[in-house]
Parts: sequence; structure tokens; C-alpha cells
Amino acid sequence: MCAAGSGGAAVTAKVLNTDGIYSDAVPANGKDFSLEEAQSIVGGLVTCCPLPASVGKGLILLCNEEGLILRLPLNETASQLAGRPIVGQVLICPSKMFK
Repeated sequence: MCAAGSGGAAVTAKVLNTDGIYSDAVPANGKDFSLEEAQSIVGGLVTCCPLPASVGKGLILLCNEEGLILRLPLNETASQLAGRPIVGQVLICPSKMFK
């Protein structure tokens, strides 16, 4: 998941939309995402899903805790990464980037 972005800078966080499109995510303070930032990205309450080491060591997936209740659309790419059904837009980042 951590890959070189434009200009060779390391991209350490991504937003994954339900259509399978990734976009870069940068915390406001440049270091870690606040709860409010994560809530804004996932569209509500946040729950954390550790990802398998095969996806990337130390990566977590943050998603909407009430996504199933809210009937958010299935996020097929996130579900494949997590090995379980995931709905809605998600944030994928190193665990140290969410406090």
C-alpha cells in the first residue's frame, strides 16, 4: 500500500471509494489523522479493521461502524483486502497514523 507518489514522495494513506478508486489522503497536521478527519472520510462513526500482513505490515482499514445499518454500498476492493465484507468509503493507513 505504501508507494511512491508523484515526485517520489512516499504515500502512506489512501482513501478507497466503493468504485475501487484510490486517492491519496494526508492528515491536516501532516502526521496522523484525528478522529474527526477519519469520521469525515468514512462518513460517520469509525471502526478499525487490521489488515493482513500480506496487504502491508502495520496497515489498518478504517470504515463506517454503522455502514451495514445505513445500507452503504459494498466496497468490493476493501472487502478483498480485509477478508470480510466492508461497506462504504474507507481509509487505509499505517496504524501509527490514527490516534
